[in-house]
Amino acid sequence: MFQKWDINKKHNETLHAINDLYINSEATYRTLISSYDENVQIAYSRLLKLPEVISILTDNMNLTILLGDSYEKDPEHIKSELDSLNLVLAEKKAREINEWKEYLEANPEAMEEFEQASEAFARDQGYEERLYDDNYYTEDKVREVYVTTYWQPYPYWFGWPWWYGYACWYPYPWWYHWGYYYGPANVIVFVDLPSPYFMYWHFHHYAHFYYYPHFTDVVVNYYYNNPDINNSISSSVAEWKEESQTELPENWLDNKEDRVERIREYGKFKMDYNSTLREINTEAPSQREYMKSNQQRYPLIEPDIRDNSAPFYIPSYEPLKSKSREIPAPREKVIDQRNSDYLKIDRARNYHQNIWNQPAQRQYDRAVPTRQGSDRRDDQKDNQKKSKHKN
Repeated sequence: MFQKWDINKKHNETLHAINDLYINSEATYRTLISSYDENVQIAYSRLLKLPEVISILTDNMNLTILLGDSYEKDPEHIKSELDSLNLVLAEKKAREINEWKEYLEANPEAMEEFEQASEAFARDQGYEERLYDDNYYTEDKVREVYVTTYWQPYPYWFGWPWWYGYACWYPYPWWYHWGYYYGPANVIVFVDLPSPYFMYWHFHHYAHFYYYPHFTDVVVNYYYNNPDINNSISSSVAEWKEESQTELPENWLDNKEDRVERIREYGKFKMDYNSTLREINTEAPSQREYMKSNQQRYPLIEPDIRDNSAPFYIPSYEPLKSKSREIPAPREKVIDQRNSDYLKIDRARNYHQNIWNQPAQRQYDRAVPTRQGSDRRDDQKDNQKKSKHKN
């Protein structure tokens, strides 16, 4: 609360300007669609709440035109096709999540590093642990609060924040980007793959290669075993390989032998070289020149580093460290995600089998949001209040 008040005092004029810009854009939008029928205006307003869909449609105008023509000729057929496509994609997504979970189950060191990376990511994004600590909420701080979770997208007219580095239309909280949460007894529950933002963060800080080599190795394994899949994991590895072509051989990640140690050593080399560029006062060496002078320190990657371009200093970075939260129960094996995506798929399959030919009676199920740790803490506090009231 105090942080918000401080921001409001320091940037009051800017906040007012942003609000005026938003109001003016909304007014202009309403004027533009005012000549359309009411049902068309409603459809546009609904679509505006899905900026990622608008982006796909505007970036693929030929496809949009074909889709519109087909829908005008046979709307029920298009709805059925899209329903079937949604089922196929849901099944595909569930398989990808389950496979990712199995990769990490088979490599406890990678899972441990993934948790460490998740905590570092959260703190890099401004996460304050005390706000999620039950001991912080003493009697004078506790108030009865009702929370409704709804992710309002960034306005389509202005786009997402530039620092994300990829299309990110929703300001999700830090835990969303991990793809998992802690369930009862501290059991890890996977609900998705790591987000593109998390993977971009991981691959664009070389210190992560040094601190999380086993996790990086599992990510690379997933990529090579799923060459035809385009998701947040595979696309991030492919992007990093392309960006690293100038300094590493194209097949540098192909060989599994000692890959973990090579990844760790590569991260250490990049960190040391960057520190040298920061401290040196004379003419800075290229990466290859620096390697020749220190080849005994990096025996595994010495033959591979080939970049001889002009030195480029990157501000130093190391993952933020802090005391981890105490674990109230022993760690257990990550659990099967049967209670979310698979149930959603079962409902979709039953829907198509039972009422495919009854369009007038269709009813669409809504997935029940996965409960997070904060929800459970709210329940505990409610139960404590009820107990005190009875006594």
